[in-house]
Formats: sequence, structure tokens, C-alpha cells
Amino acid sequence: MKESKIAKQMADDILKAYLENDRKNQEASAFYFTKVFQNLFPMISKERIKKAAHAYAVALKHSQVEDRGDTVSARLDHARWRSVKNSLLEMCYALGLPEDYAAEETEFLRHHLIGSSQFVTHILNADRLFTNSITGTDAFSSILGGLKLACVGCYDLHTENGILLGKELMRIYFTILLITTYDDSLGIRPTSN
Repeated sequence: MKESKIAKQMADDILKAYLENDRKNQEASAFYFTKVFQNLFPMISKERIKKAAHAYAVALKHSQVEDRGDTVSARLDHARWRSVKNSLLEMCYALGLPEDYAAEETEFLRHHLIGSSQFVTHILNADRLFTNSITGTDAFSSILGGLKLACVGCYDLHTENGILLGKELMRIYFTILLITTYDDSLGIRPTSN
């Protein structure tokens, strides 16, 4: 199955993108996000894809916090969240995503940072907006959102096994996303942006 091979590469690339982000290597992170976005948004120009990938890498960089003894409230209300949202809005404009995605993704990052369970609602909402923009349907939102949530949980373990399991879940996530996007039998076709 062609989608499975592409999905495996996308899972490798998305993991590399997040790992490079953790290493504060924004350019390498953007490079790997570009590779993933090219597969998800084949109708969008390479220039817009690169712009979106760079904006996402910048948003993730701004969302990282150096723990200087700040209170939870100070971390949640920090002025940098405006920069995160603005970068995510730039990504939305480049990929043709709804602006609500930027708001939900920002809230996911904010609440995930402090370990608040509220991040679950926001990651599911953000992923629904993201995947609906690709597939044109919300029929698979709960499946894809659940996989994305599980991947974040695996990554948060910060162990080799957690990362390997998360990568396998992302392969499944991307396989489902690619099949639902391009499978004629489902009556779903990619939209032009």
C-alpha cells in the first residue's frame, strides 16, 4: 500500500521535526515539517508550505519555557502566547486552515505546558480543524484526534520506548489521513487552496 510507505516516512519526519525543536534547532525542525506538509497539502505551492512549516517551528520555539520559578499563572499568561498564536495564524493563512486552529493549538500548548488536563479538549479541537481541512469531512476526527492525543502522551514519556510507540501511532495516523484523503471509494477528494 503506497499510503503506508509515505505514512512511515511522514512519521519519521514529524518525530525528527519535534526532536529538532526540542534541541532548539528551528531550521532543521522547519525542514522536517515542510516534508510532512508537502504530503498533506499537495495542492499548495512549495513556497507556502515552507512558510507554514517555518511559522509552526517558530510557534513551537516560542511555546517553550525556561523554568525560572514562574508560577503556573505566570506561565499561562505570559506575553509570548501572543507570538505563538500569531505564528500559528501565519501557518493557517499559508495552508488554508481556519483561524480557529491557531486559537485551539495555542490553548493546547499553553495547557500542556503546565500539565493541565484542559489540553485534551484543545488538542482534539485543533486536530479536528486540521484534519477536516485536509479530508473535507469530520467522519474520522475522533479516530485521528485520539491517535494524536496518544502520540503526545507517548512523546511526553521522554523514553526511547515512548518515542518508538509514538512514531508507530503517527504512522497509523498518517496512513488513515492519507487513505481518507485520497481514497475514491470514500468519496473524498483533496480541495484546492
